[in-house]
Amino acid sequence: MQMFLAGHSQKEADRLGLGLRFMALAPMRIMPETGVGKAGVDSVAAYMGIQPADFIAAMTDMQPRPTSDGRWSRSPPASRKAVPSW
Repeated sequence: MQMFLAGHSQKEADRLGLGLRFMALAPMRIMPETGVGKAGVDSVAAYMGIQPADFIAAMTDMQPRPTSDGRWSRSPPASRKAVPSW
């Protein structure tokens, strides 16, 4: 809904030449701590045939993170398993 409202508002602002910019922020990944996130994790884990805790442990952030040598990486830390492909 937020993405729809931002998109619609942007189109109207552009049409009217208002010089406004509308944006909507959304999480980069599922948030298992919420009711909707828990239902999503449970459903995907069941579909994949794994435990929800294993699915959560395998999730990765796609946000870049600093590495020990000062570079930035989008790879998961070595301590996390990769999510099995489906």
